[in-house]
Amino acid sequence: MSGVILSYVRPWNVEQFTFLASQMSPGNRVVRASEHPKIDEAGISRRYYLNLKRCAQENDGVPSGLLPDQVADVIARCRLLRRLPRGEAQRHVWAMAQAVEETLDQLAPALIISLTIDSYVMDLLRILAGVRGIRFVAFISTFVNGCFRISARGEPNVFGPADAALVDELRDKLLKEDYAPAFNSKSLSNPRKSVYRRWAANLARVPWFWMKRVTSGDYYNYHYWVSQQLSLEQLHWLPPADPGDESWLGKLKASSRPSIFIPLQMFPECTVDYWCQDVRVIDYYAVLDKLLDKLSSRFNVVIKEHPSVMGSRPTGFYSRLAKDPRVTVVPTYTPSNLVLKEADAVLVWTGSVGFESILRGKPVFGLAKPFYASGERFMTIDMEPDLDAMAEHIAHCQANPISVDEQNAILGHLASQLLRGDFINFGAWTADNPEHRAQIEGVVASYLSVRPISAG
Repeated sequence: MSGVILSYVRPWNVEQFTFLASQMSPGNRVVRASEHPKIDEAGISRRYYLNLKRCAQENDGVPSGLLPDQVADVIARCRLLRRLPRGEAQRHVWAMAQAVEETLDQLAPALIISLTIDSYVMDLLRILAGVRGIRFVAFISTFVNGCFRISARGEPNVFGPADAALVDELRDKLLKEDYAPAFNSKSLSNPRKSVYRRWAANLARVPWFWMKRVTSGDYYNYHYWVSQQLSLEQLHWLPPADPGDESWLGKLKASSRPSIFIPLQMFPECTVDYWCQDVRVIDYYAVLDKLLDKLSSRFNVVIKEHPSVMGSRPTGFYSRLAKDPRVTVVPTYTPSNLVLKEADAVLVWTGSVGFESILRGKPVFGLAKPFYASGERFMTIDMEPDLDAMAEHIAHCQANPISVDEQNAILGHLASQLLRGDFINFGAWTADNPEHRAQIEGVVASYLSVRPISAG
């Protein structure tokens, strides 16, 4: 392969992803693409603003190269666009889609490197690259420390039969009661400090991103715009209190009804926005409320906040949750494995607690089918679930304890999608650090061993 590798970057990972792209096929030219003008070598940002002016003049909001269903999906999944009036959202999709098309046609890249998709800009890159037969490779860290995945929108990608050695490693690692993904380590090490830090940072974000939009000359920058919106939605004048009830375990044991544990997921987040197959379920808080109404009539519903998210919810969410008679709320920093031991079943959108649960033989209900889901213990439900079917699923799983062979099959399904390597997307990465360079070199070597660039 010769020519251009297009690397989608943001200010905090520009050095890391430029280096990553350069290692994918040395000798080829790396061109950085971004909605941030200062680091956008491909010209996407400049073209986007020109197209916004054209769109306003021509009153043309239909993106060329996109089908109407694709436009609707792009808007519904983007945490920024779905908050805008429909016409305004379509205008921005049109302007950015035109910019991406013009860039791809000019550069004709043979490969696009990206993070997993979490915005409409990246989604349009994926869609329009696919139309042109350009390979779009998105890297993502996983809840398995030391392994990463390749996935644009959360979809499974199998790289061949599961490595038996990796299956054994996963068994030893993931069945430990104190196991935690690396990305949770800071919140778990000093939970109170983490909450205060997130709270203080969000207060500062409200004026900061308003000023960035107004003074930067980049008023419609995706990151500035959506950050301003979210910081306002999550504004707490005082640090929020943990909504958990210290007597949760006693209440759970005292109930005669089957219990369903709902671990709260970060939202908005790509694992909900882009990993859920049904766009209706990504209206997270409305769907959660609707499910609580339905499930609480038959089950004892148990909820726990994610330790890395505590403090980052809409204003008033925690106080309402603490008073909600439909649920039992577990203190945030209670280990999830302790809750799993006591609960009869688990319900997730796409969260990794679902995998921990099926691996331990628990019945799991999902509003989507995550990449890790396999075996008979996982059951997909919709927003109007059949409560009788759910109760039968719980009873069946309880009557049939999980076997070692079943665990190996579940682990094998996961292992077949994992690649060895420490891929971490973090702003402190620098090419001057030999350890950082070695990490990326290992990730690239691992990927190229299963998807060589010459394969097209």
